[in-house]
Amino acid sequence: MKRALLFVMAAIFALPCVVPAQQQTASDESFTIDIELRPRFEFRNGFKEPIGRDENPAAFTEQRSRLNLNYTAPSLDLRLSVQDVRIWGNHNQIYKQDPALTNVYEAWARYHFSGKWAVKAGRQALLYDNARFMGNLDWAQQGRSHDALLIEYRSGDGFRADAGATFNQSGVIEPSRLTDTYYPLAGNNKSMQYVWLNYTKNQTGVSVLLHNDGRQVAADSSVAWRQTTGLHAFT
Repeated sequence: MKRALLFVMAAIFALPCVVPAQQQTASDESFTIDIELRPRFEFRNGFKEPIGRDENPAAFTEQRSRLNLNYTAPSLDLRLSVQDVRIWGNHNQIYKQDPALTNVYEAWARYHFSGKWAVKAGRQALLYDNARFMGNLDWAQQGRSHDALLIEYRSGDGFRADAGATFNQSGVIEPSRLTDTYYPLAGNNKSMQYVWLNYTKNQTGVSVLLHNDGRQVAADSSVAWRQTTGLHAFT
């Protein structure tokens, strides 16, 4: 009798979890959450330069933690990626100051005008071909992302084209800055424009990249431009 009662109770509690097949309909919208945890132990004994005889190797663990939120609809895609990069033990267990890097890695929206054309704006990782020239620097825990405006074209038969642009500023505290666009961050571009063309069929393809990069010159406040063109083929 007790076994029968337990069986009936188990069946009752299981009923809300059973969904008839005819009620499981596909939706045009989806929302996903994924978490990335990537701890990495490093032992550096001569990394970048030879280590001296009287020097000891370095050893530490660095971890990247990312929370990714993705929303997809027929005409709109949204992505928010928040990351935290820290060295294990880099702060006291009871602390009010945190030396870790916590920032927004990606925050972008893509609007599809049609099945072929789309515009994408916001902070985003730009990853093309083998990532040798334009990549997300994923081997580094902090990665690389750009604040960019991107126009995308997908033909549907293997041809793809992207046209992107950036315009970067720093030290802008609203509403105090009313003049000038001097960009003080060394090593970063003040503005960038590029076009990427790709055709792929049966896992064989070719890509062409046209890239224009502008850097702020501190000496006379001018902008130095450089152009890069590349061809990439794969099979």
